[in-house]
Amino acid sequence: MNLDFTQEQDEIRDGIRKLLRGIADDALLIGLQGKETGYLPAIWGGLSEGGWHGVVIPEEFGGFGLGLGDSCVVFEEYGAGPLPHLYFTCAGVSPYFLMEAGTDAQKQRLLPSLADGTMRVTVAAAEVEASWTGAPVKTRLEEHDGRLLLSGEKMYVPDALGATHALVTAKTASGGTALVMVDLAAAGCARELLRSFSCWETRLAFDGVEVSADDVIGGIGADAAPAIARAISRAIPGLAAYQVGSSQSAYTLALEHSRTRIQFGQPVGRFQRVQDHIVELINHLDSARWLTYETIWQIEQDKAGSQTAIHTLKALVADSHWEACNASHEVHAGIGADMQYGLAKHTHLSHTLFHFLGSPSWHRDRVAVTLGW
Repeated sequence: MNLDFTQEQDEIRDGIRKLLRGIADDALLIGLQGKETGYLPAIWGGLSEGGWHGVVIPEEFGGFGLGLGDSCVVFEEYGAGPLPHLYFTCAGVSPYFLMEAGTDAQKQRLLPSLADGTMRVTVAAAEVEASWTGAPVKTRLEEHDGRLLLSGEKMYVPDALGATHALVTAKTASGGTALVMVDLAAAGCARELLRSFSCWETRLAFDGVEVSADDVIGGIGADAAPAIARAISRAIPGLAAYQVGSSQSAYTLALEHSRTRIQFGQPVGRFQRVQDHIVELINHLDSARWLTYETIWQIEQDKAGSQTAIHTLKALVADSHWEACNASHEVHAGIGADMQYGLAKHTHLSHTLFHFLGSPSWHRDRVAVTLGW
């Protein structure tokens, strides 16, 4: 097993890192905190010009068509800022939903608009009593007098205020699961920011929103549930890389603070308890990073047990990201909570992503299932 980065991957990292330093520096990202949306035209436009929204989209649909390992290098740099999770969702989650569930005609029509940044597509799956993978969905897609109407409520949607469209899961009259592309400016669609210890999670409400048959991904009557499960599995390594990038920045901030913060006439990094927190942070960071790239290697090599590795990855990285940020706060003490300092944006992200694409507890249960326990 070789987990070294290739020369091409190093070049990809250097390219996206240089771009992000120019269009999304730390001061700009800190300034976004507290805003209604993480979407900023200057950042989005800069990524559009370079084609970075299409890293996982095949070339035939206008994307880069990068392999899993190459695209995860990009997403790790997204997390280093971190870029708001709308940017990751649009580039690293929504395309997989369309590629797995869409018809050939829908892929031809929609994927180029995702790749060039014309459409900003978030994903709406969770509800008050339904998670990404848990309890039955209550949002309904029903036919009334020849019209397809969507009704219900979605929670914890990634930055619906900054998105133009959402891929929405809904139940049909037959009991199957539909995946529907919804224009968020449509009549009957309401968006609300959820103000909590997270970043840009939103509530979406649908009051008889009319959609067309072409908006039903996979077509009328198709049960999208299996395709959605496949899409989630394909998106998890990129999510993990995104969180690794954020955890790395939490570590870098803690290390620099331990070297430059003087207390009792010496850097605080000389005190054993501070060192303990840094070691704890490193342990969480390294476990997340190595498991991420080992899982990518397993998938790329088509190894047996890769599905088990994916579930393990989601469970571990969600915990590690959260705990790495906590350990960084222990090193920083009070200054870490200052929104203008820069650590809090990583902490908020770790909370936001904890249940994204399924909770750690659900994925641990799936590990047991895939192992036949």
